[in-house]
Amino acid sequence: FRLVATMSTIINKIKGATPYYEPEDESMCPSLSWKQRGIGFGICVFFGFFCSVLSWFVFFNPLKLGVLMTMGNLSSLGGTLFLLGPKKQFQRMFKKTRIGATVCYLIFIVLTLLSALLLRNTGLTLIFSICQYCALIWYGLSYIPYARTVAKKAVSSCVDKV
Repeated sequence: FRLVATMSTIINKIKGATPYYEPEDESMCPSLSWKQRGIGFGICVFFGFFCSVLSWFVFFNPLKLGVLMTMGNLSSLGGTLFLLGPKKQFQRMFKKTRIGATVCYLIFIVLTLLSALLLRNTGLTLIFSICQYCALIWYGLSYIPYARTVAKKAVSSCVDKV
């Protein structure tokens, strides 16, 4: 019951924040209540996290590693469709400020799957999986003002010390 109460609080905050609120007719599931959308979002994110964690336990099987990791990332990203709707999600993904991060993320998803499913190359799958995570982090940072600038400075200062 505590989880449902927490989800309700989060959903009310999302509804109240104008950038994330959208009219009912633009959402993916207009018949769903905000509570149901929050539950759908939570399930997708939990499933995504579960798949991502599970993927590292099958590290030496490129097929399972690439597929599980990509399923996890796409499931987590897909969860936002419950809150924003596909139209608004894609508009935000391809905004000028994050189109590069979005395209890199999508390319590394494809490369991860190709290296796992077609090439069955563990090394390439691992490299593309790491790149996929990095692209996902860079994409996520694009939603936080000045976060990418701070991240660049942090990485730069670490590299300068080496």
